[in-house]
Amino acid sequence: MTTDAEVVARKKELGARVREVRKTVDMTLKDFALHTGIPLQTLKNYERGTSMLGAKAASALAGVGVNTEWLLTGTGPMWQADLMRGVDDREVFLSVLRGGGVLFNKLRGIVDLVGLDEFARLTHIPAEKWHPILAGEANPPIDYLLAASAVAGTSLDYLVGASTEEESVFLARYRTATPEDRALLSSLLDRLLKAP
Repeated sequence: MTTDAEVVARKKELGARVREVRKTVDMTLKDFALHTGIPLQTLKNYERGTSMLGAKAASALAGVGVNTEWLLTGTGPMWQADLMRGVDDREVFLSVLRGGGVLFNKLRGIVDLVGLDEFARLTHIPAEKWHPILAGEANPPIDYLLAASAVAGTSLDYLVGASTEEESVFLARYRTATPEDRALLSSLLDRLLKAP
C-alpha cells in the first residue's frame, strides 16, 4: 500500500523531471504549455509537485520526444533517440513540439482483448478503478500505465503512443512468460498489427 508521504514524494519527483525537460529546451511555462498542449495551470501544478502527472501529459511529452521511461523512472536518456545532442537537434525537437502531441490510444484495445476482469487481475488494480478511465471520465495515473504496459509486454513509450516498441524488451519478457501469457501476448500482437 502506498503511503501519503510516498505519493507526495512521487509527485515532486515527476514534477522535477517535467521542469528539467522544460528548462532543457529553454522555454517559459506558458510557451511549454502551448507547445505540448498541457494546460498552463496543470503544468504549473506538475512542476510544483502538487498534482500527479497524468496519462495525457505523459503522452504529450512523449509525443514531443521525451523518453517516457526516463520521465517516470529517471533511468535512460531524457530524449527518445537522444534528440538533444546539438543545436540542430534542438531545432528538430522544437519543430516536433509545434506539430502537436501523440494521443494515448492503446489501453482500451488491450482491455477489449483480454476482458476487464482479467485485465484488473493482471494489473492488480480493481476493475472499478478502471471503469472511469475506460469511460473517458478520468485519466489513468502513471502507475496504472506502468501496470498496463507490463501486462501487455510492451514499453510504456509504445503504450502511450510514442515512436516504436523496443523489440529486445518484448523478447525478454516473452521468453520468461508462461505458455498462457505467451498466447495472450501473441493475440495482443495480432490485434495491434491489424489496428489502423
